[in-house]
Amino acid sequence: SSAAMLDGAFLQLIARTKQRVLLSSEGDLSGRFIETGGAERLTFGPGGDFRVLADADGGLQLGGRFGEARIESPPVGRFNQINGAAALAVLSLLNAGFSADVLSSFRGMARRQTVLHRDLTLTVVEDYAHHPTEITALIDCLRAMEPERRLVVVFQPHRYSRTKQFKHAFADALQAVDQLFLLPVYAAHESELDGGRVVDLVEAFDAEPPEVLSMDPDGIGRLVDSVGTGPVTVAFVGAGDIDHFGGMFTSMHRTEFESSAAWCDFLKGRVSPECVLKQEEPLSNKTTMRIGGAARFYAEPSNLCDLRALLRAAKLFGLETFYLGRGSNLLVPDEGFAGLVIRFSGPAWRRTEVLGSGRLWTAAGVRLKEICGHAAKAGLAGFEFLEGIPGAIGGALRMNAGAMGNWMFDVVERVQFLDEAGQLQDLPKDAFHFGYRKVEEISRGIALGAILKSAEVETEASIRDRMHSYSSSRKESQPRDPSAGCIFKNPHGNFAGKLIDTYGVKGMRVGAAEVSAVHGNFIVNRGGACAADVIELVRQVRAVIHAKSGYVLEPEVLLLGKSWDDVLGEIEPIKEGMNHG
Repeated sequence: SSAAMLDGAFLQLIARTKQRVLLSSEGDLSGRFIETGGAERLTFGPGGDFRVLADADGGLQLGGRFGEARIESPPVGRFNQINGAAALAVLSLLNAGFSADVLSSFRGMARRQTVLHRDLTLTVVEDYAHHPTEITALIDCLRAMEPERRLVVVFQPHRYSRTKQFKHAFADALQAVDQLFLLPVYAAHESELDGGRVVDLVEAFDAEPPEVLSMDPDGIGRLVDSVGTGPVTVAFVGAGDIDHFGGMFTSMHRTEFESSAAWCDFLKGRVSPECVLKQEEPLSNKTTMRIGGAARFYAEPSNLCDLRALLRAAKLFGLETFYLGRGSNLLVPDEGFAGLVIRFSGPAWRRTEVLGSGRLWTAAGVRLKEICGHAAKAGLAGFEFLEGIPGAIGGALRMNAGAMGNWMFDVVERVQFLDEAGQLQDLPKDAFHFGYRKVEEISRGIALGAILKSAEVETEASIRDRMHSYSSSRKESQPRDPSAGCIFKNPHGNFAGKLIDTYGVKGMRVGAAEVSAVHGNFIVNRGGACAADVIELVRQVRAVIHAKSGYVLEPEVLLLGKSWDDVLGEIEPIKEGMNHG
């Protein structure tokens, strides 16, 4: 593209306009666009048909086709005044009256000289400017707003191609500030381009090169240290996701850099009122084992927008994220979880819909038992094996849950999920790599829902008979005490429960955690057990089985926020006094 092509596009638009064309009287713009397609040609500005002149008292004097009038306290900055004059001219052409404070009362547009915070020592502004000319105009505006303050700018280049094209012009424009920081280029779906990276922009500066910040708590800390105590204006400039970085800086300052308070402050207005936000939320009552501490941050998003806002915030604040379903297959450490726990409890995540042709849509928070009920009512067979699995569809998709010789992905047609980059994906079953207790793509993202497909249609009665049979079998073979489900993965060529039974480990106990006498691959909470009890019991069971059989049992249950390898270490020899039968 070129300036001539841009002019050509506007000339075509003007030629198609039938009534009025309104142009600025300043610069050479109005001179280039003289011909119209028959529309009336009007101008606004100091010498225009709609005359606008700044007066000595900071107001605007109107004349010409406006008639004589005065506008109070227009927006600061020359380009804001020009835009304001254009808006007033349009109002006049529409015969819409306006008051003297029409411009000063305008709240402005999002990310256009938006003041995020102002106190005696600090003003924080964000702006969408991403072209050198825009940036020059913005800097002039910010200088005019608070000329006595030091001006610090954080700039995020937008697109590799634009950065490569304008890097020298960016450097010229940005050298006018008192202190400059850069963020990595916002790609906007572009691939990295030589000459268009942030390091290439740094090299375009003749004077001292600007510092590049990371978009995380470390970057915020570096910025805070550099800004000092003021008085200072800090402007976050760019068209990418720099607004989140600026919001985090503002929230940190507003809450005196207390991260928990800053988290809540940052999310205000970014999630819906229906989104549940809590801190130090107990997790033991949300797991099937009834064990563990609290989550530092906890949220129940109301919709997909809430979920995305939470994920962006977690990434920015450097928080590990965990998605909690019914809390099965999970052990929460006694000290809790230092990150963000997200639970799909709202109505949007509990929706199930029969689609026809043997298909069923179910959202991530729907319990597997509920799916069985909906399927049976619709006469859809093949889901009965899910009846006794204590979980929700999101977790079942993530780990390809199975029972009675069947697996979750046996009945999957399509899955909707957010990938590890936060992009919404809707893919058929064949696009996934699934196996024993893991689905590769979903394990790196989060399942939102799925279309399930029945292999055949049967009567509701026959389906429910099979569900009852499976349920009875489970009740006879699995313990009633609180547990996380099967504690160990089945080793290749054998079964964990069989090994535990064979080598007399049933009944082994640490504290109130016990290897179930009903099923050896369950550790149960006999009342008051803690996570440390379970971990030590896992360690002892592994030691016995390895010593007597040579098999190494790997935990199947997830240890929240930790690695079993790190916690368990090497398998130790059997200790004297171990209660293993």
